[in-house]
Amino acid sequence: MGHSTGSQCVLHYLSRENPHAAPAPAFDPYLVNVVRPAVDGAIMQAAVSDREAMQCVLAGGIGDRSAEECRRVYEKMVSLAREAEKARGVGGEDFVLPLELTSMIYPGLTAVSGRRFLSLVSPESPAAPREDDMFSSDIGDAVLKGTFGMVRERGLLEGGLMVLMSGADQSVPEWVDKEALLARWRRATDGDGPPIWDHEHSGLIPNASHALSNDDQAKPRQFLVEKVLGFLGV
Repeated sequence: MGHSTGSQCVLHYLSRENPHAAPAPAFDPYLVNVVRPAVDGAIMQAAVSDREAMQCVLAGGIGDRSAEECRRVYEKMVSLAREAEKARGVGGEDFVLPLELTSMIYPGLTAVSGRRFLSLVSPESPAAPREDDMFSSDIGDAVLKGTFGMVRERGLLEGGLMVLMSGADQSVPEWVDKEALLARWRRATDGDGPPIWDHEHSGLIPNASHALSNDDQAKPRQFLVEKVLGFLGV
């Protein structure tokens, strides 16, 4: 079960080649790609687009920081990350973006590397999404076939895939039609074969925030628990 960014981990696990064929990168030379075992079932909860969440920040600002200020910081971070990306192409290392920049558009002292930042905000999307831009609403069906659509082919999921979205997720822009997006993911997952998507337990959690952590989230949390227990057959 993955929550938020953990949902990307779940989909990567189920959809990527097994084992990964890419060689160890220069910034992680000791990486060893292993064969991943199949799992009985998988749950993605609060799967959101980091890129679209960032678009909200760039359009409306965050906290006491204006949209213009946030856009200026964002563009500086993208520039630094792309410079590091070019350096990695000739044997350079990854690096952590300056905290005085990341703290302007991310909570607290959130540390993020240049590579990770580009993967999340994916400046080239929707034409060429980076590896962690998996849940944006503007991603084309052809791209979804390479993520959700690969779950069956990889054969790493022996049971069903349960996907839940928070109905009032503050990380999801208002323009995103959550029901329609779930339907697109379902169609990409199932294709023309037997259902993989768990229709009974997937869907929206009414009035749920992103983390379901505040005092007013007791009912959404109960809804989530009941859905998960039903999926597990408990």
